[in-house]
Amino acid sequence: MDEYIYGVARIRALESTLLTDEDVKSLAEAKDYDSALQMLKDKGWGSNTPNESLNDIIEIEKNKTREVIDDIIKDKDDKKVLIVEDEYHNLKTAIKKVYTDASVANKYVYVALDPNGVKDENDEHIKVIENITIKELEDIITNSEYEKLPEHMIHTARKASETLIKSGDGQLCDIIIDKQLLRMFRNIGRESTNSLIKDYTNIKVGMADIKVAIRSARAGKDSDFAFKAMIPCEYVNVNELERAVNDGYEAVIDYLKDIGHEDLALAAEKSISYFECVCDNKIIERIKSQKYETFTIGPVLAYSLARDNEIKTVKIILSCKENGFDEDFIKERARIMYA
Repeated sequence: MDEYIYGVARIRALESTLLTDEDVKSLAEAKDYDSALQMLKDKGWGSNTPNESLNDIIEIEKNKTREVIDDIIKDKDDKKVLIVEDEYHNLKTAIKKVYTDASVANKYVYVALDPNGVKDENDEHIKVIENITIKELEDIITNSEYEKLPEHMIHTARKASETLIKSGDGQLCDIIIDKQLLRMFRNIGRESTNSLIKDYTNIKVGMADIKVAIRSARAGKDSDFAFKAMIPCEYVNVNELERAVNDGYEAVIDYLKDIGHEDLALAAEKSISYFECVCDNKIIERIKSQKYETFTIGPVLAYSLARDNEIKTVKIILSCKENGFDEDFIKERARIMYA
């Protein structure tokens, strides 16, 4: 892909601004929330304006990454692996806003910069699913006009909406949407010729299946529940996972050890938060090979994933600082960095 030679050169320059493991350690060791926040600002995070909150800074950094990716990647199919999770998050948000009285904690996230420069995530003109705005999406759900959605969403949107209306079960609604998201990741990987996309989507789906098994077993749920949330993939055998879930939490842990995922098993035994941290770390380790690629879209995608990872880590660390958690608690949840 010769069209990405310039983009990769630009990404190489931007990689030097990514946080390192040492930077993350310094944030975790900062004496308090304000000190950690100032460290971020000294690293160039935010817009250097007074009184910026953590949420302000996080949103600014997300916008910076979106602007870079939108500028480099013009083909929406090439970008699909980066935006599909946000699109399904937005579908979930719309359905819950339309069909529940309770306030929805999750906000919409936009998947493309508005041509008029709109950056406010609460603005109804923000594109949240391909070219569909917030208002259009909520109208589609309200009027059951699901055929106006992208083809891969039609059945899922209808099923999730009807389930929520009939049962009022928000968790079951989430499972329906999340399962289709995993199918999308799997299909994107199978259809791609790019090794990073294939590898990333495979491990992404596999980690999700393992998380379902761990959580189901810990909660004492049987394989019927797990089956509703998992999909077959190359990374792990879901049929064997389901059988392990039926046999209980210890059986899932033993199964993970038997198939060579002792690190995940040990992490799960320690805590769910540490387990999720190890899952994220395995993905970052897999994409680090893109540092040595030059002519493909891989390094651009890897940079975006790396930015998502460091933003998540910063948010975890600063939130822990703000709530008075100790240094060891914070370090247990800090992800490894791409840089």
